[in-house]
Amino acid sequence: MTIIGKCRIKVSFITAYRVSQTTMNEHVGPMSAYSQQCHLLHDEYKYPDPRGRIIDDLIAFINSKNDKGHDIVLMIDANGTLKERNSGIRHLLDATGLVDVLAQINDSEIPSTYINAKKRCIDFMLMTPRAAAAVEKMGMLSFNDGILTDQRQSENVEK
Repeated sequence: MTIIGKCRIKVSFITAYRVSQTTMNEHVGPMSAYSQQCHLLHDEYKYPDPRGRIIDDLIAFINSKNDKGHDIVLMIDANGTLKERNSGIRHLLDATGLVDVLAQINDSEIPSTYINAKKRCIDFMLMTPRAAAAVEKMGMLSFNDGILTDQRQSENVEK
């Protein structure tokens, strides 16, 4: 979704889910997001890789929007951290110039966003620098506040 704000500034909001699986195995069911995405990608790619493909597709889409002067707000369940070796999310940031708003706002250590792993932030709100500059405060709900889920929900308060 794209909105046009004051001074004709265009801001595109993107939500994305990146599958956690890297290969098909006995734990991946036929109706899982991974299986469904492999099925959809199979015609175009000999070895579909939904986990890697979404990063490449997001880079292309975000850069096309940037080329048209859009600011970006990407909210993603990345199922990966910025610290992992060969981090797809790090590659996304490097290739698009987006910034991690939670890391920018939070002076202390970034809290875990996944209930089953301490100190593991796998959910992000990434923005172009101009959009991120408008953010004054950002926080997270406690686990299971609001919707019952294994991940935290963030809240954003802008100037």
